[in-house]
Amino acid sequence: MATITVTTQQSTVSANDYLSIFLTPSEALTGLVLSDVRLSGDLGVVPDEYSRLATHGIGYWFYARIPSTLGESGGSIRLQIYRSAVNPYLDSDLDVTIRWNSAGTIEILDTADVVYPELSISLNLDYVAIGDRVIATFRFTEVGTQTIREFTAADVSVTEGITKGTLVEVSNTEYTMEVTAPATGSGQGVISVAENRVYPSNTAASATFTYVDSISVDLSLSAASVEHGGVIAAQFDFDHDVPNFEGSLVAVSNSDATVGNATALDDDNRRWVVPVTAPQSGEGELEISLPEDAIGFSQAAVRAPVQFSDSIPLTIGSFADPLNPYIRDDFQVAIPITGNNVRFVDVTGLLRPFYPDWDPTTGTLYIRGRPTSFYEDLAFKITARDDNTTVEASGTITVIDRMPVIRPPSEIQLAKGHKNSIFIPVDNFPKEGSVKGSWLNLDHQVREDGILIVGDVPADAVFLNANVGTFLVEASNTGGSAPSASVPWKIVSATAPQWKTVKPYPSSGVPHGTHLERYLVFPAGVAINFNLNQFVTGVPVPTLTVDNLGIDGLELSELGYLIGTVTRNVVRDVLFKAENNEGVVYLWIRLYFYTDYPTPTYIGPSTISQQEVEWPYVIGGGRNLVFTSSSRLLTHELFNVPGIQTKNVLFRQASFYELLGLDSSLLYDISDPHTSLENQYHGVNNPSGKMIHFSREEYLANRFVLAGNAITDAHLTALRGHTHRVQIRMTNLLGSAVTPEFNIRIP
Repeated sequence: MATITVTTQQSTVSANDYLSIFLTPSEALTGLVLSDVRLSGDLGVVPDEYSRLATHGIGYWFYARIPSTLGESGGSIRLQIYRSAVNPYLDSDLDVTIRWNSAGTIEILDTADVVYPELSISLNLDYVAIGDRVIATFRFTEVGTQTIREFTAADVSVTEGITKGTLVEVSNTEYTMEVTAPATGSGQGVISVAENRVYPSNTAASATFTYVDSISVDLSLSAASVEHGGVIAAQFDFDHDVPNFEGSLVAVSNSDATVGNATALDDDNRRWVVPVTAPQSGEGELEISLPEDAIGFSQAAVRAPVQFSDSIPLTIGSFADPLNPYIRDDFQVAIPITGNNVRFVDVTGLLRPFYPDWDPTTGTLYIRGRPTSFYEDLAFKITARDDNTTVEASGTITVIDRMPVIRPPSEIQLAKGHKNSIFIPVDNFPKEGSVKGSWLNLDHQVREDGILIVGDVPADAVFLNANVGTFLVEASNTGGSAPSASVPWKIVSATAPQWKTVKPYPSSGVPHGTHLERYLVFPAGVAINFNLNQFVTGVPVPTLTVDNLGIDGLELSELGYLIGTVTRNVVRDVLFKAENNEGVVYLWIRLYFYTDYPTPTYIGPSTISQQEVEWPYVIGGGRNLVFTSSSRLLTHELFNVPGIQTKNVLFRQASFYELLGLDSSLLYDISDPHTSLENQYHGVNNPSGKMIHFSREEYLANRFVLAGNAITDAHLTALRGHTHRVQIRMTNLLGSAVTPEFNIRIP
């Protein structure tokens, strides 16, 4: 095995310098070409005549270009070479960072040793009224002996309408800023700092608070009447979070009534229940209310009456008979029970998994459960007792199925002389199924998730109709019979497995390195049932396996489905194998599970507020335009505003990548944090010109960069003096956001 040492000819650099980088191996190597040297970071453009890999003894050297500015906090270039790019292989993938400070002094480090201060932003309030003030605290950790410099109020971005105050330095690693919420409207305020804003660089961070101009509330009572000293549950439902709601805010019209403590019914602090005890004597109407603006926000008053007297009939509320929960679904029925001081409630006859849950605060009996077995006419009896009497009510439970839904493929391909196994997904747990086929030896198995068709196609079999036919698939359960589904089949020659749209690894041996060919993104905390077979071809259908998935809560089923629930943030590279009688291929897939996927909102750059961004574009590259979102993004697109100008679209991003790993021709190694895609300029005077590209700072990061490539003088002349009215659309798993309209002007 070999190693490579990276050095530079210069110890210091200036803006626009050509940096000579030397690669010195421990022994002679073959096979290395310039495209194997993967560069990312702060790079200027190297003209084609200087873009080459030259030899130097047994080593190599090439040029990289320093940008047009060294950067307020310096800059860096990341250099990577896969271990398998040369012969003999390297001991490990080469990954180093060449960085310089604002004075241009160079140092070279293993990328793993490059630690930048971690920035976090915390807020003293996360929910405020319009015009209120919020204090943001900015903390840098993992600073070590480094000194934080050049952090100013201009580095802090806020959403439109929020007013920034003064940035106060508490210590070298802690700063505070007071911001003021907008004076009107309701929404979310985002405070953020992009990465690389301070010396010696920093990670990006953001924090969000909610501001509202008014809050709506509904009041409901657990009963219309109550006995002397009885308790009525008053429930308040707000349309926004009210985290500090208290029972003392609730008013009653009779001074002999008492109000208890408030209890939140949900994690969002939007549903609260307050117990109110009726007077111990007399009769009449008791009004329960929440006065106007009682919660500290603009809010209309709400009122509800309840009757109190010396006797309330004991009553068990009505409920359906039979109760019909669905198999494997969560079930709940609420039954109100009222009377004079209901002291005892019991339910007999229930079998697991059903159970009773009596809530005396609200006077409600719940019957809950998640059935995994079928029950028919399961009888139960409710007994309730108050100060005066005892009453009973009976009912039954019959567990039912939802009707199956067959999800047939558009066509299946089968190979002669092979054992073929085809899975037909069926929702809602089929109990019975049938498959009518076109040859003997055809068999099928009914599973809880579908029907597996298994059959040997004899090598000498002769089929009518040019080796094509149709399966008729049927499925049923106690919920009914699904409509029959036709599945066309075709006899084809056996083929080795191939991963779609990606280059497969050799069939012999396990591949070296960790080159990623595909990535999948899922929300954490959500049950998934994802079919990996859609990414692989081969006849017979290849079997998918994995040696070590290594993610808690996730497994690969025998039919090639990723199933389970992952409850935390995970990023993991996994090697999958596809195999049939004709061969074996491997594929590295990076699996992402994220818990933090808020809908994106637009943040920067700050010049957007002035409705125009000037881009001093020059030959060989110019200033990069950096745009930021409040949350991780999957896609972004810069597009012209319709009707503003007569030119064709100026910038149009290609299909950047697709949600959940669907097929795309734009697959690349996402372990490179600076992978870029070129876009086309479609102006009338630019027939050929590749001009603009988007550079991802980090996959699923909250910012992206609009940067320029070298173009000819003629192309640049055609662009100068034009102002383009544009917007940016940003998308992630939960939605999309569009920036305000603004101008990009090329002077």
